[in-house]
Amino acid sequence: MNTKKLFYLLPLGIILFLCSAGFAQSSRGLILSPPIQKYQADPGQTIEGIVTLTHDYLAQDPVTLYPILRDFTASSDDGGSPEFYNEDELPLSASLAKWIALPAASVDLQYQEQIKVPYSITIPLDAAPGSHSAAILFRNTPPLDDQREEDSNVSINSEVGILLFVTVSGDIEQKASIVSYTTDRPFYEYAPINFLVDFENTGNVYQQPFGEIWVGAESSASNKEKNLATLPFNEKGGTVLANSKRKFETTWSDSFFLLLPLEDGENQSLWDILFAESGKKLVLDWNNLSHLRIGKFPATLVMSFNQDGQKTMQEKVAWFFVLPWRILLALVLLIIGFLLLIKVILKVTGRRKEEEIKRKYGVGVPQQQDPQQGYPYLPPQYPPQPQYPPQPQYPPQQQGGAGGGFYQGQ
Repeated sequence: MNTKKLFYLLPLGIILFLCSAGFAQSSRGLILSPPIQKYQADPGQTIEGIVTLTHDYLAQDPVTLYPILRDFTASSDDGGSPEFYNEDELPLSASLAKWIALPAASVDLQYQEQIKVPYSITIPLDAAPGSHSAAILFRNTPPLDDQREEDSNVSINSEVGILLFVTVSGDIEQKASIVSYTTDRPFYEYAPINFLVDFENTGNVYQQPFGEIWVGAESSASNKEKNLATLPFNEKGGTVLANSKRKFETTWSDSFFLLLPLEDGENQSLWDILFAESGKKLVLDWNNLSHLRIGKFPATLVMSFNQDGQKTMQEKVAWFFVLPWRILLALVLLIIGFLLLIKVILKVTGRRKEEEIKRKYGVGVPQQQDPQQGYPYLPPQYPPQPQYPPQPQYPPQQQGGAGGGFYQGQ
């Protein structure tokens, strides 16, 4: 690629084309339909197509739109955004943009007017086999030559367009693989869980992988009905261009504890400061009260894509751990504090009852020596001790007479 290659960042509806399909690009501005068109053709064949434009600008003034044709490829950041080539970047055999013909250099639209713009694609006889990609962009300013585009700060936010994919028959190579499948972190405190898939397409045609992620299953042989969740992979039909990589992300948020980003102007509460991450809030989803995610979980990716002319399936397993440790630590500290409080209350209450019993029954009161009686006595404030009658005194026994008898006095 030469130094004159231009990198165009399109509006959100274009940039997200690899993860969207089946709906018109719609915003308060220009509405185009369909957003994506895919064709298969032979060298020398001509394809006819139509793009529908609808004027929905807020200003409601008449507009003049100028179509621009650009080849593109996948960007190097693996995120699915396109890199657009300059007009003369690719040779004719590989440039889909040069195969496209439009009826006019501009289109005039009234407010709420809808116009169908036809286009044709003529495949050269020496077209390179495989997939080719280009965009028909519409801007509200006239196109500039290359030097003026380089020297001026052109506003490209007004551009929007449709994306075309043409697969030319011939020596087709369908080769792809799952480079990696992981979560964005091995340990989570709360949901959501983000599954990341790096998919590499080494063939010369685009790939559109599909599949599922089975949360709670260690392999595809597991009982699917016992899974915690079944997540669709690439549900929106994201495309991986030829000789490129792309990173896919799938999110699982089925949990009682849910960590969400703060909305604009929203501040963290004390609850969020104590238990959530910085810049986020912790939400309790009471509809999922039974879904307390704690422990180690497997998640199996089952993916289908084209390989050497046939549909093939691959699977990989990722493991992740979920533990809301701050909430569990707070619960443990709360339980310990509650038990200590009960212990203190019982100790204080028991000591008071023991003192009342001692005061009532004189248990444990020290005894004093009576100076007259010579034996210990209880102070008069305690209940008097019971008095027992004196024992009778008998005279001493005397020896009897010769008969050996004895006499006992009365």
